[in-house]
Amino acid sequence: MEPATVNVAETPVKPGRKRLALIIGVIVAALAGVGAGVYLLWPSQVTVPDLRGSSFANAVTRLQSAHLLVGRETVKGDASRATMVVAQSPAPGTAVAAGSKIDLVLSEPATVVVPALVGKSLNAVERTLAGNNLQLGNLQWNPRSRTRRNTVLQQFPAAGQSVSAGSTVSLTLSGVAERSTQVSAATQQMASGQNANIAGSWRDAGGSRVQILQSGSTLRYSARSGFGSCQGNGVMSGFNFQTSYSCVSVLGIRSNGRCAGIVGASGNIFRLQCADSAMGRTSDTFTR
Repeated sequence: MEPATVNVAETPVKPGRKRLALIIGVIVAALAGVGAGVYLLWPSQVTVPDLRGSSFANAVTRLQSAHLLVGRETVKGDASRATMVVAQSPAPGTAVAAGSKIDLVLSEPATVVVPALVGKSLNAVERTLAGNNLQLGNLQWNPRSRTRRNTVLQQFPAAGQSVSAGSTVSLTLSGVAERSTQVSAATQQMASGQNANIAGSWRDAGGSRVQILQSGSTLRYSARSGFGSCQGNGVMSGFNFQTSYSCVSVLGIRSNGRCAGIVGASGNIFRLQCADSAMGRTSDTFTR
C-alpha cells in the first residue's frame, strides 16, 4: 500500500504586511547607504595645516576645511587680545586621523600691513582680510554709485598702513545693502569680540530645519528632517560654537554626537562638522 500524501496548505501572507516589510527594508537600505556614503567621503587621515600666524577665526575655518577640530586653547598675555595662533600641536604637516583635535597657543597679535581693497568685491575682501589676519569692520553703502553692487569704494584704514593683526577694516560699498540690519549687527559683533547671535530658524539644502534659542553664550536647539529629529545644546564663543545632541530616527534608532561650527561674517550662514555615534562623521551648511 502506498503511503498517503498529505498536502499542507501554506499560510497566506497578507498584502499589507508585505508592503510594510518592503517599506521598512527600503528605509533601512537608504539609511545604510547614507552612512556608507558619509564614511567613504570622509578621509581616514589628513595633514595638519600650518596655523601659525593665523587669527583664531581663520584657524578654525582652516581646521574645519581639513576635517579637524579645535582642541585645547592656551593663552599667553592679555586674554582679551590673544587672537593670534603662535604655536600648535600636532606640528604642521603631521598626518593624523580625520576628526582629531589640534591644540592651539594664542597670543596678542603682531603688526600687519593693510592690503589694498578698493575695487574688489565683498566676497573677495573677506578672503583677503582672513588671509592677512584682519577682520571685516563696519560696512556702509553708496546707492548712487554706478559700480557693480558690493564693490569696495573706500576703506579705512587705508592700504599700506601698519595695524595690529586681528584689527578691523571698515568699508564703503557700492549699491544697497541686503538684509542690512543683520549684516551690520554681525560685523559689529565681530569687531567688538562679542558672540554672534544665531537664534532663529535655519535650513540646509536637503530641507532639514533647525530652530535655535540663544541666551548669551548658551545655545539650545531642535532639528527635524525626513530621517528623524534631534535635540541639543551648546556654547557660543565669538563666531564659533560647539554642541552636543541626541537624535531618534523615524525607525526609533537612537544616536548622539558632537558638532563644531563657525558662523559666516554676514551672520546668515554657518557650517558644521559633526561626529555621530550612528552616522559617523558628517558636515553640513545651514542658512537663514
